[in-house]
Amino acid sequence: MFRRIQWDRPFLSYRKVQWAISAVIRNNRFLFRHPKRGVYIDFGPGLNIHPDLYSVDYYWRPGIDLCWDVSKPLPFNDHSISAVFSEHCIEHIPFEAATRFIKELHRVLAPAGRVRIIVPDAGLYARKYLSAEPMPYAEVDE
Repeated sequence: MFRRIQWDRPFLSYRKVQWAISAVIRNNRFLFRHPKRGVYIDFGPGLNIHPDLYSVDYYWRPGIDLCWDVSKPLPFNDHSISAVFSEHCIEHIPFEAATRFIKELHRVLAPAGRVRIIVPDAGLYARKYLSAEPMPYAEVDE
């Protein structure tokens, strides 16, 4: 598991360590800390963790505020969240789970709250599929 440990690299930066921690703490309400009022909640930031946002991700890594599976009911109270941001996250979960997630966002969002969800260009993928051209996959380096 740890054949090539680099002693100058933080131990918590290793992917297998992060996955193990994620499996232990995911969806555990005892670790839940409600975000401050007015703070954006960022669902699925991946490696792009912003310190001013409350970060919720499936995999734990340093900077993640809550390790949660968004296909499960969210731990937030009704109408308690003022703003939600999600970029390139929702397309990674099955359609039924994404539908439940959107309903959960509606439940937790305060009146006059804001939701910003960014997804890839679906038209690009549909055109590529219909033309039988190879799909443009981006390599992910974590």
